[in-house]
Amino acid sequence: MTDRATWLEWRRQGIGSSDAPAIMTGQWVWRAWLSKIGQDDGADNNAMRRGRYLEKGVGKWASDELGVTLQDAEQVVHKTNPVMRCTPDFIMVSDNGYRVGLEIKTYRTNDGWGVEGTDQIPEKVRWQVDWQMAVCGADRWCVAVYLTISEKFMLYNIRRDPERERTLIDRCMEWWTDHVINKIPPTLDDSDQCRVWLNEQTANDSTEIRIATDEEADIATLYGEVCDLAKQYTSEKKRLANVIRETIGTDRGFTGGGWRLTKSKTGRINHKRGSK
Repeated sequence: MTDRATWLEWRRQGIGSSDAPAIMTGQWVWRAWLSKIGQDDGADNNAMRRGRYLEKGVGKWASDELGVTLQDAEQVVHKTNPVMRCTPDFIMVSDNGYRVGLEIKTYRTNDGWGVEGTDQIPEKVRWQVDWQMAVCGADRWCVAVYLTISEKFMLYNIRRDPERERTLIDRCMEWWTDHVINKIPPTLDDSDQCRVWLNEQTANDSTEIRIATDEEADIATLYGEVCDLAKQYTSEKKRLANVIRETIGTDRGFTGGGWRLTKSKTGRINHKRGSK
């Protein structure tokens, strides 16, 4: 079994299946970029740990449901493009020797998960599976998800889509050229990784406060307006929460067309899309 440090170094040499959805959706893209240029330590969080600790159990559940044998997967590099690589969670093998990849997910809610047995999965998971099929040259992949709050287990069947795959590979390879080979930073966003990197790049001991350019003045004005709006929205959010507390009364909450609103025992108001 490859240790985590060795695996992280291997991943830095190419685009992995968790990088692909970051590139396609724009979420976590700064973390992906920093990891490729050696400025991210691959630090864990509880969501990542939860996924790893539950992975084998959910995988065994899937293999028992489908009546197949579960095998650990090796690191895979595309036959002709070494930038494309992945480490599938598992490989499932049927009695007749047919092999299909298995992706394991643990989610708190059912957001993005559609009818079981279909390909109705969250878009970021679909891009991840599309990348794995492209790297491995597979025509089919299975996704197993365990929803921790509802304790629901579901299986999904994903088939290779050549058009999606071409779009995915083209965009990922363009990203690799621009941001890894040419070392161009991604577009600035609201991520902590972006903020930390900028702080490091712009750190200095200067005490100078200069006259702003017209462009800088416009940005500063917009920032001030957004700060004012944020204060107004925060105040209004707190007021509405109190109105809701009074409206809910002693009930747990209420639900409507495509949303669910509840009050915890401590009085915290939770608003979620979906009625479950």
